[in-house]
Amino acid sequence: EPGWELIDELRPLPSEDIIDKPGKGSFFATDLEHLLRTTGCQRLLLGGITTDVCVHTTMREANDRGFECCLITDGTGATDR
Repeated sequence: EPGWELIDELRPLPSEDIIDKPGKGSFFATDLEHLLRTTGCQRLLLGGITTDVCVHTTMREANDRGFECCLITDGTGATDR
């Protein structure tokens, strides 16, 4: 879908992993949890678009898996419709 492309300033480095999520949450049917656990990550900063759906879903999934989460309120957005 149009509108998901990363801006140049946020484009991942060649050594950074990219999670291509098939659903609303970033943990469903991806290897995100494995990547986070193998690097010892315990805390997540979350931001993105469709705060009321995708970002909240990811935050709930992360919390259910024992990660500490912080939502970056000025780094999220949603439509008012």
